[in-house]
Amino acid sequence: MQIERNELRCFHAVIEAGGFSRAAERLDLSQSAVSQTIANLEHRLGTSLLHRGSPPQPTEAGIRLLRFAETMLNEERETLADIGQIKSGALSTLSLALSPAANSRMGVALLKEFCERNPLTRLKVVVAPSREICTASPRDAGSLDSVRSITICRRTSRCTRASPRRAA
Repeated sequence: MQIERNELRCFHAVIEAGGFSRAAERLDLSQSAVSQTIANLEHRLGTSLLHRGSPPQPTEAGIRLLRFAETMLNEERETLADIGQIKSGALSTLSLALSPAANSRMGVALLKEFCERNPLTRLKVVVAPSREICTASPRDAGSLDSVRSITICRRTSRCTRASPRRAA
């Protein structure tokens, strides 16, 4: 089962706007379309998401879905903003390769200082043995397939760890 993005938008709008009619206005839909979307979602999930009233209140399942909807909609907004900044040249990614020794001695301090000075730059850090860094061509510098890489997103402070790739 999947929850469609338009269902999340409708559900979120009903809660945020305080009713089906106001949500419909915000979404530029008919009140009937919003009601039908919520009813269909509740039917597919097999549970009620809202206590109907003025204003509608989320059930326990609705509270969980609301948190998910907020996360998804925020992530979408951030992604669209990032794409706009990438297109304008304001947001970029810097790929670095560090040896384990350099990383343990000064890597964290250098990366922290760089991030403070360049908050719109994402860092892709690869920790690899010096011999692999020295023999990698500039094209390979960002991917060094035999090592683990870490991508740091400054806006969300989340790190994504990519496992080493195996040769096919």
